[in-house]
Amino acid sequence: MGKASNAKKVNRAAATGGGRTAGNRTPVLWYSTIFVTVVIGAMLVFTSASNLRDKEAASADVPPLVNRDHWHAAYGFFLCGSWAQPLQDVAQDSTGIHTHADGLIHTHPFVPSAAGKNATMGKFLEITGAKVTATSIDLKREGEKYKNGDKCGKTAGVVTARVFKNEADLTGRALRGDPSSWVIGNGELIAIGFAPKGTVLEPPPSAANLADPGDLGTTPTPDDVTATTAPATAPTSAPPTSAPPTSAP
Repeated sequence: MGKASNAKKVNRAAATGGGRTAGNRTPVLWYSTIFVTVVIGAMLVFTSASNLRDKEAASADVPPLVNRDHWHAAYGFFLCGSWAQPLQDVAQDSTGIHTHADGLIHTHPFVPSAAGKNATMGKFLEITGAKVTATSIDLKREGEKYKNGDKCGKTAGVVTARVFKNEADLTGRALRGDPSSWVIGNGELIAIGFAPKGTVLEPPPSAANLADPGDLGTTPTPDDVTATTAPATAPTSAPPTSAPPTSAP
């Protein structure tokens, strides 16, 4: 019986990989999992960075070009019957998209991230501190914050936007989606409004400033751009300088 018992123990040890030494084996599967996870993570980071570089490289060949093009677009916010005062920069411009409180968006990219299709309304909103979505407007000034459903007088209003190719374009087309992704075109007129549903926006009054933007012919650098600070008690709105938008039938 003793020999049979010992034989059984030997067989059990062989089945488990060698008795006591089995518990000290290197956990190959665990280390393999960690290695694969690290490799996949590194590949994802590399791919993301590569995609960003490719996007910026593609923008380098699409106007507005870095340190070459100098574009201007007019914009305005039509809020419950009045055009709001122009926005001002609230920070130092490091991209080349800013304003001079003249109702114009000045676009002369310093960096690829603001050139080509990266020259977006989002860059302009960032430098002015304004927050605009498809359903809300917040110009960070008293009385200039609205969201869909808020009242204009006794009537509920909605956020709408319209872009006109140039001053000769009197019809324009509706802008939809995330305002931050809108690409800013040279000579465009962009109207963003909060008004009763059915209101048809007209070109902003600042369109007149496109004739003489003041800095045309220059190519500023980041060191040339001085941030402007909005006054502590800026007017909330200005009366329309053109006929107010009409309601659609």
